[in-house]
Amino acid sequence: MDEDLEEMAALRALKKGHGKIPMQNQFRKPSSKSVGEDNNEDNQLMKVMGISGFGKKTAKVFDIEEMVKQSIGNTSSYKEANFERKESNYDDDRSDAPAENKTAESDDSDMDDEFDRNEANIESQDLESKIPTTRHITLNHGRKTVSAVAIDRGGGRIATGGVDYDVKLWDFGGMAAALQSFRTVTPCESHQIKSLQFSSTGDKILVASGSAQAKVLDRDGMEIMECVKGDQYLSDMASTKGHVAMLHRACWDPFANEEFMTCSDDGTLRLWDVNNSKKHKTIIKTKGSDGRRTIPTTCTYSKGRRLVAGGCQDGSLQLWDPKKPLVRPAVLIKGAHANGSDISSISFRASGQVLASRACDDTLKVWDVRSTKKPLFVANDLVNLYSMTSCLFSPDETFLATGTSVRKGKGNASLVFYDTTHFNKIQEINIPDASVVACLWHDKINQIMIGCSNGDIRLYFDPLRSTKGAKLCASKSTRKTDGIVMNVRPIVITPHALPMFRESKPKNAKKAEDKNRQDPIASHKPELPVTGPGKGGRVRSGGSLSAYIVKNLATDHIKNFQEEDARAAILKHAETAKEDPYWIAPAYAITQPKTIFAEPEEDESEQPENKKFKPS
Repeated sequence: MDEDLEEMAALRALKKGHGKIPMQNQFRKPSSKSVGEDNNEDNQLMKVMGISGFGKKTAKVFDIEEMVKQSIGNTSSYKEANFERKESNYDDDRSDAPAENKTAESDDSDMDDEFDRNEANIESQDLESKIPTTRHITLNHGRKTVSAVAIDRGGGRIATGGVDYDVKLWDFGGMAAALQSFRTVTPCESHQIKSLQFSSTGDKILVASGSAQAKVLDRDGMEIMECVKGDQYLSDMASTKGHVAMLHRACWDPFANEEFMTCSDDGTLRLWDVNNSKKHKTIIKTKGSDGRRTIPTTCTYSKGRRLVAGGCQDGSLQLWDPKKPLVRPAVLIKGAHANGSDISSISFRASGQVLASRACDDTLKVWDVRSTKKPLFVANDLVNLYSMTSCLFSPDETFLATGTSVRKGKGNASLVFYDTTHFNKIQEINIPDASVVACLWHDKINQIMIGCSNGDIRLYFDPLRSTKGAKLCASKSTRKTDGIVMNVRPIVITPHALPMFRESKPKNAKKAEDKNRQDPIASHKPELPVTGPGKGGRVRSGGSLSAYIVKNLATDHIKNFQEEDARAAILKHAETAKEDPYWIAPAYAITQPKTIFAEPEEDESEQPENKKFKPS
């Protein structure tokens, strides 16, 4: 009774405008009595005032439970009626044409199969349209195999490395249609590049080569850090501070920007810190099923659970948890690939529970980390001739892609795409006369980069689905040059110089160029060929220096010496030496005897016969 009185007072106060309904009474269901009394009062008031309403419609009160029951009842009655109608039609059909019913059933099954096939084709076409391969451009790294491709987080700069020891840097924003790299460096001297990777911030590049020392470069190719080399004469690899054999792969830690991992032929995986190049941070020894050392040929980090994974030469996949002791792997997949075949790549999904592995046994396999007895998917007959061949998941993890290899002149290789739901082959891109070695699918610009064995880098993109990247340089035109461009000598303006030292300013560049062309020094006019015997150390055109020396020095001197009498040549200076002695005569002026020269002998024809020579 008290509650009804409170509700009536609140309603009256609301009508008179003296206040609002209290919050505790707004959601209370009004009783039938209070509602009836309010309606009577409203009706009496409207009769007195002669109006039909107060201008606002009162809110309707809905009974939710009743409405739900009614809807359920209608649905059930509709289903029963529909079911009875179908049953009656089915009975009529069976009674009228029992033979035709079997044919109809078979036709229905055929139609269902055809519908399923059409639906699968439509689904594959929809998936294929998501792959950005409608257009492509080609960058040329060199003549040898491109073994590594990397791109920064923003998608504006890529780095390529090959077996020609070079690392080339490409910038999409500053690259024109000529498609040329802006810098080429050789970070590891005469060692081929095995892998390249940008850090998560894009300011550093990790380089693994055929040497035992990994290097970290900045965005412009300058060296920041070089790992130390270990002592190769120690048998225990844990006692050395670095690798002692050739590297295979290096990758950044996705959770720590300053840490990375390397794997080597010395049978270890080592974790490094960029700020400490003198010693590794952690070492992991890879062992086979027999307990002996096995060589890890690839390594990577998982994205979800932060596992460290390595693919070994005995065909096993080994995963470690860095938070636990690294003596034994947390997950070991024995015989994942053929024994003795290099595992070229490992790729994780974002959850960290599914991984794909590619090996030189011509297979691609997908594994579940929680159940490793049997792979989820196996693709055979994918020829792999390179130990750096990549496999990867698409950014949205809808596709799984890898490349195939082909020997030179034996056909075309391809980049194959599988869907990750049913593992059906969705698309295959043919690469003419080259093998697919390194491949990368960038998530931000949605473009695919392929490193080929002929030295080319193919960049695939979709004008509608891709952004920036290759689209920037593909739309630029080559800069045109106007004939011969001459460097005009700069004009030095000296306002306070004397008039005789001032230079006259040319009216236009054309007159300045004509004036410089007339000046042999300003136009760098080449010297004309020498005519005649030569002068100033220059020889005549068509002759050699040795011929000039023999002709002008040796031959002429010998000819003059033979024609001139040596005694006469000396005596012609006797009068000058006697009148003005300079060298020997002043020193021996007192004691020097009188010089007597021998008289010339008479001719043999004038001598007497008794003094002539008589032959014996």
